[in-house]
This record gives sequence, C-alpha cells and structure tokens, in this order.
Amino acid sequence: MTEVGQKVNIAEFEIASGVVLAFAIILAVGRTYIKISKFHRIFTDDVFFILATILLVAGTATTFLALPYNQTEVNVGAGVEAPPADLTHQLDLDVKFQDATSVLLSGSIFCVKFSFLFFFRLLLQRTGKLQTWWWCTFIITIPCAVICMCTEFMVCPAFGDRIMEVCVSESALKRQIAVLYVVVVLDIFTDVILVSIPILLLWSVKINLRRKLGLGSLLCLSVFAIITNIIRASGHKLKNGQDDVAWILFWSEMEACVALIANSMTAFRSLFAASTSRI
Repeated sequence: MTEVGQKVNIAEFEIASGVVLAFAIILAVGRTYIKISKFHRIFTDDVFFILATILLVAGTATTFLALPYNQTEVNVGAGVEAPPADLTHQLDLDVKFQDATSVLLSGSIFCVKFSFLFFFRLLLQRTGKLQTWWWCTFIITIPCAVICMCTEFMVCPAFGDRIMEVCVSESALKRQIAVLYVVVVLDIFTDVILVSIPILLLWSVKINLRRKLGLGSLLCLSVFAIITNIIRASGHKLKNGQDDVAWILFWSEMEACVALIANSMTAFRSLFAASTSRI
C-alpha cells in the first residue's frame, strides 16, 4: 500500500498486468490459429473474440498512459505533492485516458461475452426453450454493454479549463461512485445470465463427461470474473475519500484478461466437439 493508501502502485500494476496480458495474448493467438487451421475461415464468435483482443491491448495502453497523471491527481489531493503548474492539463489528460480506457476495456469484456453467446448458440441447436433464453440473454446484454461503455463520460462531462470546476468536486466524486456501482452491477448481472446458459445446457442436454468438464472450467472462470467485480467495488476508496482509480483499473484489466483466457479455451477439441455448422 502506498503512502496515500493506494493498494497497488504503478510498478506492481504494470508488471502484473503485463504478465497476465501476455499470457492472454499467447492463448488468443493459439485459439485463432487452431480455429482458422481447422475451419479455414472465421465465424461470428471469432470476430467478437478478435475484436475483444484488439480492444484489450488498446485499453491496456491507455491504462498505462493514464496511471502517471492519475498518480499526480491522487498525490495532490492527499497533500503529499505540490500542485504542478500544468495541473489542469494533467487532469484533462487523466480524464481523457480514463474515458478511453473505460470504453476499451468494457468493450473488450462485452465482446468476449458476445463471443461466448455465439459459441453457446452452436451447442444449443435442437433445444427450443434454451434458444429462446439465448435470444433473451442476447437482447438484454446489448443495452448493458452500451451503458457500461458510456457511463464513464458522466463522471466528468467536461474537458480543458472547465475540468477543475466540473470534475474536481464532491458531486463529481459521488457520480464516480454511482457509475462504478452501476457498471459492476450490470457486469455481474450479464455474467450471471450468460453463465445460466451452460448451466441449463448441463442439466437439459445429454453430453459426455469431457464436455461437462469443459463447460465446468468455463463456469469457474466466469465466477472469477464476478469475484473481480466485487473486489473492484469493495476496495475502491482511498484514505482521503478519493476513488482508488489504479485499483479499479487494475481489476478491470484482470477481468478483461481472464475473460479472454476463458474464451480461448473454446478452441480446443479436448473441451468441445468441433462442428462446421456455424453462425
């Protein structure tokens, strides 16, 4: 823990995120290679998966760019660092990078969810009731994705010279907390309804033990994603009442990486039977 109460410093953040991201990318490349070499084309779930990977890499880059500016904001707010002459400019950059990071990481997470949805749709062939539930889940997830990607702009709806007036205030802090809880609740909610599909599949369809174990492993990783959301929300406060943005971004990064890792597992025939009937 740092002097101002941050639970993770920049160096720890970058090392941990870099290692997990590298592992996720290696698996993502392996998944893409296996799918293309097997089917000689890409499918709907693959398109969402590739987009999720691109958004994750971009989101990690903007996260790393935001961290130094956020550190300055935290130190100045805690009184351990004198305000620099260009404080307004640094705060402006911090807000812009955080907004970009929120859109990119949330976009990556929901692209993984849509990739799972289209992958599960393949397994739901000839299951009428489950296909109806699939469509309900798909329709519900769309507005949730839009809200999670866009709510960060409500925290600080200003740039440039107005940032000190609009974004550095008690009301801005309250908006930030409200937005965090909204995003966490919607993220967990969509995880739960997404996880319900393989659970119903396990109970409703006769499948062999190997596929059951494969679905079970994905369920475990989905549970981990829910846990990261709870951790992100429960530890977001600093000693002086500010939001621990580094903590929030770190667990958002971890969730996005684990989601990508979980999706990569769908490429292996040892978990699921291959089929050329795709959407």
